[in-house]
Amino acid sequence: MWNPGVWNRGEALLIRELCDKTLSWLSAPSEAAGAVCDKVAESLLSFDQPHPTSYFAAAQSAWLRGQPEVAIARLKKVVDEQGDKDAPLLQLPVSVMGRLWIASILRYSDSLESARDTYAEVLALISGGQPVAGLEWKTGVMAFCHLYIAEIEADHLGNREKALSHLRRAEAIATHSVYGHWAQYERTRLAHGKAEANRQLSGDLAMMPWDYAAALHFTLTGLTVGPLADPPDVRERIKFITEAIRKRVLEKHVSRSENTIMHFSSAHYYELTGDLSEAAKRYAEVFEEDSFVSPVAGIYAARMRKAEGKAGEAKELLQRVCSRYPRFESSAKSTEESWK
Repeated sequence: MWNPGVWNRGEALLIRELCDKTLSWLSAPSEAAGAVCDKVAESLLSFDQPHPTSYFAAAQSAWLRGQPEVAIARLKKVVDEQGDKDAPLLQLPVSVMGRLWIASILRYSDSLESARDTYAEVLALISGGQPVAGLEWKTGVMAFCHLYIAEIEADHLGNREKALSHLRRAEAIATHSVYGHWAQYERTRLAHGKAEANRQLSGDLAMMPWDYAAALHFTLTGLTVGPLADPPDVRERIKFITEAIRKRVLEKHVSRSENTIMHFSSAHYYELTGDLSEAAKRYAEVFEEDSFVSPVAGIYAARMRKAEGKAGEAKELLQRVCSRYPRFESSAKSTEESWK
């Protein structure tokens, strides 16, 4: 994702410096440290037509520092001036990625109706008569927007029927994908309750590459370490910014889905670092939430317990997965068979 050859070397160095200064502010917030961040960001954006990555990095720094208006202004500027160029990370058009990030910032600033309208702008842009250059993952982005509009309508604005309409659209657009299964679960939960949603949830979800799916999702939301912390050999920077984002998501409670996916990603982190006990604990917490990713978390928690040598607890978890999510019985049994 980090490609210094794409833009001016001076910009690349300033992005790295902006990352360092933002981390310093996060470590010890102060007016002086904030002024340094502002100065570096202004220098970064003073180039003759800065690369889009510079705008996204500068917006990300402002948002992490609690300056949503500044972050949005920077994103709007790059959308207006370079909307047809590739955005960083997923190479979606700036016109699309910029608006998706703006919508997230609005959600976390309690501007939910403005966020909803921004997602609607993305939908109008994609479904309009003019093709959107570079947008190959069209259906996924559209389903993503419908899901967040539905979440805003249902959880914050009390518009149940509008939410159901958007969930139906997401489900139809993204059939057999993560977002399609997610939309089906949320529609059934809203219309018939969580027990029925659990019963109908497709076992195909167990086969999804969930670490990749979560990373992709957070890139679309802007809840990601890149491009601000993308240079090579910056593991500690990435960890620090990840923790700052995680804290904001889990404390703000703006989005049920983001809280759940963030908990799942946290469990996956502990799995990767070899802390199987903590990974099992966190996967088990997600399993107890009754969300569209809960049965997968239950199976992963069972795997962690088995790896710890706690076969009894592992088997009990798989039995509970089967009981609550009957369409995951095959995946649960396959997992248990693999232990023999």
